[in-house]
Amino acid sequence: FPGSGEDEVETEVQIEIWRVDETAIAPISDACWGMFMSEECYLVVHSVVVTTTHKSSSAYEFEDVTVTCKTFFWRGSETKSKVLMAWRLFFGKMVEQRLVQKIGTLPQKIEVEEQKEPTEFLQLFNNRISILQGLSSSTVPDGERLNRFPVLLQVAAGAQPPAVRAVEAELSISSLNSGDVFILVLEEKLVVWIGKGAQPLTTSFLT
Repeated sequence: FPGSGEDEVETEVQIEIWRVDETAIAPISDACWGMFMSEECYLVVHSVVVTTTHKSSSAYEFEDVTVTCKTFFWRGSETKSKVLMAWRLFFGKMVEQRLVQKIGTLPQKIEVEEQKEPTEFLQLFNNRISILQGLSSSTVPDGERLNRFPVLLQVAAGAQPPAVRAVEAELSISSLNSGDVFILVLEEKLVVWIGKGAQPLTTSFLT
């Protein structure tokens, strides 16, 4: 437009995380952000809304809004087959329909396996995730998941730096190795064991 002024661009990033089981999908609590359970599946919806306001020398303005969306379906190594079936036959299609209504197009769909998370998935959680064992929502409510002691976490660097994962290990001295960092989570304190050959990247998980 002749005499147009500068455009204003506003970007909004939205990340939603839902737990998936055979009967429903439900949002996780804030306390469990970045925490995944091997017996469960999760849907992570990453949306980016870009609003461009076009201004002219007059008072006239108009906006362009573009929305991009990716969905990540994270599958734990101990997920039951009936949960996967419920997702593929019902919940996955339901979510897709709702997102199409919201953004006007099909979202990009990415399936993620436990401990094989791609870089773009890990970046949603500041390159740090924790994976725990034997804590399905049917047996342990969200509010109690962080109060199970003791827990031994093995912190290891991912295939693509700076990604780091903390994965629950067997509570045994034989679990320790010189190449990684281990965190023993007790009720009132953390005990950190740093292997002689641990990468500096893994120690960054502690900060």
